[in-house]
Amino acid sequence: MEARYFQEGLASVSVVVEDLQPGGISGVKWGYIDKSGVFVIEPVYFQVEPFHNGLAKVYLYDSSVPNPDSYAYIDKKGAIIWEPK
Repeated sequence: MEARYFQEGLASVSVVVEDLQPGGISGVKWGYIDKSGVFVIEPVYFQVEPFHNGLAKVYLYDSSVPNPDSYAYIDKKGAIIWEPK
């Protein structure tokens, strides 16, 4: 688990998740916690960036694989505000 600094009241945190499907792969996913340590945006992203002006860039897919559609911008409630089409 890794935690980053708070930006606009939220901090990104990674957790190890296990894929419970047969032959599934475990890995690290990222989400955001508030100052009480509670996840306000569940750890479902492959990578995240800090919030800036109310939005954060999140990677929906493995960002090590070049894919221009692998990211989106979310608001502080976790709603996708913009993603490439």
